[in-house]
Amino acid sequence: MSDSRECIIPAEALTDPKRRELLRAWVAHQNLHVSIFLPDDWGAKPAHWGIALTDIIRHLADAYQKQHGIAPEETIRQIREMIDAEFASPTSGVTGDFVE
Repeated sequence: MSDSRECIIPAEALTDPKRRELLRAWVAHQNLHVSIFLPDDWGAKPAHWGIALTDIIRHLADAYQKQHGIAPEETIRQIREMIDAEFASPTSGVTGDFVE
């Protein structure tokens, strides 16, 4: 039985024996909590995350269009605007540890 507070695993991920989860994020106790996996084959190249995060933003834009009728370009504009604002003046710091 799945927990309705967790995202479902996409069917394509379930059928690939080489699958690997990269990112999980939760809002708990009014804060963001993240679990991250750094793929070995990405090496010391954090730019790969730019591609992954951009794809995630595009999926978010598609979801907002389907659920709320917001044009994907508008969703992407708002997200990019907030990313710039958050980098310029963070609302919180990064805490915790990276565990290998």
